[in-house]
Amino acid sequence: MAAFRDETDALRARVETLERELERRPEVDEIARELGAIRDCLYAHRLDAARDRLRALHARLAGEPEPKTPAVRRRAMLLGAGAAAGLIACAGLALAIVLTRGNDHEDARCPPGATLEELGDGAYRCTFGPFSTPHSDQIEPYCDYLERGYFGFTWPLAHDRHTSCPSGMRWSDNGEGLAFCTARRGPVAPGYHAEAECDRVQDGLVGYVVRRRR
Repeated sequence: MAAFRDETDALRARVETLERELERRPEVDEIARELGAIRDCLYAHRLDAARDRLRALHARLAGEPEPKTPAVRRRAMLLGAGAAAGLIACAGLALAIVLTRGNDHEDARCPPGATLEELGDGAYRCTFGPFSTPHSDQIEPYCDYLERGYFGFTWPLAHDRHTSCPSGMRWSDNGEGLAFCTARRGPVAPGYHAEAECDRVQDGLVGYVVRRRR
């Protein structure tokens, strides 16, 4: 499971980098939405499909030949007793998690590490913090992509190269001097929408509120 999460996080980091480079390119948006729907190893086939699309897009941007052997086809070629056993183990783990959590499923509305606050009428708040902020006077919210499924904050890497992100958030840099702490937004039910609450990031608080659409 740890290796699966690491691979998924690595792909998400590549998507975020491409999004910053390409802004609203529809194909990147589609890949980001696909990755946003991946929750565990039972979605391995969707992870493979997203990997193939991302590799093909990267090759086109770099002017290189597109990969000829998609990961999905490679997975089908290699699927055997060992792979089947892995899928069975994955399914067993997922079932164990469901049985263990019982009625605690509502906590999944917020990202891991965030605090859930009920606001009434179906609305709720998800907040990271308070946390120790980077040693910089140029900490900025990174919340413009909340609707695409992720949010956080950024600061000049030269100001602080050693700060760890809050638990549940992931550290990255864009190769252009900016460091990021980002998290995936929790699922939002139909008829609701997420509103960023990022104006207190310099105080060590960042999150969002989910409310019913009007």
